[in-house]
Amino acid sequence: MKRLLTLFLVLCSMLPYDAPAEKTVLRLLGMEETADDRRTHPDVAYQQVQHEVWGDPLVWIAEDGADVVYINGWGKELRMILAQSELLDLRASREIANEVSRMTRWVRELVTEEDGAILALPTNAKPLCFTYRQDGWDAAGLTEADVPQSYEDLLGFLEMWCDRLEREAHPTARVADLFYWNTGTASCNYGHWLMELLLTCHAMQQQYAGEAVSFSTPEFIQYAKRTRFVAQRLYQLEPRGQQAEQLPVLFHNGLNGGRAGNSGLSYELSHAMPMRMTSGQPALICTRAEMIVIPAAAVHPEEALCFVADRAKRIPWHQAIGLYADFKPGMYAYEDGAQNVWIDAGWLAEYHSYEGIYYCCGNVFGQNRNGETGKEKYVLQFLKKEITAQLLAQRLDGLLD
Repeated sequence: MKRLLTLFLVLCSMLPYDAPAEKTVLRLLGMEETADDRRTHPDVAYQQVQHEVWGDPLVWIAEDGADVVYINGWGKELRMILAQSELLDLRASREIANEVSRMTRWVRELVTEEDGAILALPTNAKPLCFTYRQDGWDAAGLTEADVPQSYEDLLGFLEMWCDRLEREAHPTARVADLFYWNTGTASCNYGHWLMELLLTCHAMQQQYAGEAVSFSTPEFIQYAKRTRFVAQRLYQLEPRGQQAEQLPVLFHNGLNGGRAGNSGLSYELSHAMPMRMTSGQPALICTRAEMIVIPAAAVHPEEALCFVADRAKRIPWHQAIGLYADFKPGMYAYEDGAQNVWIDAGWLAEYHSYEGIYYCCGNVFGQNRNGETGKEKYVLQFLKKEITAQLLAQRLDGLLD
């Protein structure tokens, strides 16, 4: 029996043998493959490209040797990244071209060249609005004519509101919910809430005008001083504790965490304050976006295009509501950890009518961890009156690239 088995093995070893073909290795930067990817393309293996999370997306695309790159809008302005990078035209994929054609106008314009070339597949988009809240507005007896149309208008409104609080024994509304703006120093929270908006408005307007961002300007220094003064008045006069929790709020600052989607409201852009310093400047809205690109130097462009095309078919719906023009209004829920988050998509039609939509990162310090941390430290020092507005501006400029 052993001899027969040995002879069988020898004969088997003499038969022709085709070694399994080596898999194409697709290099991914900033994203991971899924079970669907592995099942759809069993002939492809995936490799993660190591990169600096807070690094420069231009470097990721040009130098890191990835086939597919994921980028988001917290760093450099996305349109600039696309314009300065050598990228594969994605319209070769019918699936990608079809998905992009269905997206809202401002999303399409962000990723499409004048000749029709599609430079990226958007996978998420969301305006980060500073909005007035209708319930608070109604409770305070305010009208649409009272809505601030610039940062300067907002400071004027808040000064008026402080004067009103000095006269009223029982206020009917409060300015803001500062839960997500807690600095650890209660007297600085209103300042933190306002300064983030000031920094964003100032930087966005300079970027939109094609200027280098700088905070060492007379305008910024003037508004910083005024902001600190107004914030201190609010801290002294606004209701606190249980009394405050029972009152509706006048404003919601969407620049920093706090609520998913549009807070479950049936409005958002219609109640957004344009992000500009004065009413004579362009009406801008800060927006976050995420997208996938294929570098022109990709080693496996065909496999990369198939990978991105598959992703185009599988954009999660709670991200899709900010992308697609034909997403039907209504209430939708998705599970975020153990919590169900409700989003009202009824406001999406406003994407088409709000002429101020312009994509901008809104956070020029977001390129690196030290920049973001440094910004928060210097702003807090300023709010505590440990440094002057001039020194704040100088230190902020020192954090910029």
